[in-house]
Amino acid sequence: MLGVNTTAVTASASGSIELTTSESTASAAVMAEDGKVASASAMLFETVVATDSSGIEWVELKKVAEDKNKVETVAYVSEPVGEAYVSSGMLKMLGLPADKVVGKKFESYYIITDSLISGKTGRMQSEKAEYTIKGVIDDQSSSYYYFQIADAKRLGIDNYLQAKIVTQDEKALPEVRKSVETLGFRTTSTVDTVAGIEKIFATLRVLLGFLGTVALAVASLGMFNTMTVSLLERTREVGVMKAMGMLSEEVRELFLAESMIMGVGGGTFGVIIGYMMGRLLSFGLSTVSMMRGQGMMDVAYIPWFFVAFIMLVSFTVGIITGWYPSKRARQISALNALRYE
Repeated sequence: MLGVNTTAVTASASGSIELTTSESTASAAVMAEDGKVASASAMLFETVVATDSSGIEWVELKKVAEDKNKVETVAYVSEPVGEAYVSSGMLKMLGLPADKVVGKKFESYYIITDSLISGKTGRMQSEKAEYTIKGVIDDQSSSYYYFQIADAKRLGIDNYLQAKIVTQDEKALPEVRKSVETLGFRTTSTVDTVAGIEKIFATLRVLLGFLGTVALAVASLGMFNTMTVSLLERTREVGVMKAMGMLSEEVRELFLAESMIMGVGGGTFGVIIGYMMGRLLSFGLSTVSMMRGQGMMDVAYIPWFFVAFIMLVSFTVGIITGWYPSKRARQISALNALRYE
């Protein structure tokens, strides 16, 4: 119907609106049951009437929420609790020391988006409220703070995008998650992330344990071969020592001492090399992390019981690999040893 200037607008008593032109006629009935639709339209829209240069009158329905300069202030229905737990990243951004902010107060207000409060649309802002810092969260990567859900309810907020639940006991977490999921909500927890990481590291531990077992077997064979060759090369030396009065038991103890020194020395050297490689890996990861604005990373950790286990295994391997060569050295005749070429 654009471009036709012979438009007549008539309103019938039945509440319908009819638009009639000289060339065609179109009608539309807008029925309002008990006035509900009409009142809702009046709340959501406002009528703007304008006339252009040709004398055509235009009627535009403008959504009230489209007024970008209009911000509705939402008041608390009662005094807010006013307790906040602030992240260390937020304190760092504000330049406040983390060890001196507990008990300090600050003012805050919230920007409330659509659908958070039932029956209200458009831009909304809460009243300013005073919060007291009750604790600091060790999180340098993000700037945020937690407050009690009761404060949100006092603003009339009854819809939430997400909620964070903190349990007092880690053992109660599965039951709490089951209760929340029974209500039809989806839950995520850092426990899932930790479990995934632990599964990855468990696989790595099995793989590294297998490689370590292979390396230990190869090292044991190498030590056994070294001690056996050493015995063959020092047969005349054994004969000379026995001819000079050294007892067979002392010869055996000499070879066992050499094999144990080789085993313990190899274990100590391996622990030191492993620790240095771990520190080097941590330094490389920390360099990349700091270049991306994150903190230091430390992925190298050697527990004391692991070091004790390595030393015990090295000592045992030294005894086992040196037992047979020391036994043979004990049984060598001094006369035959002197004749050995």
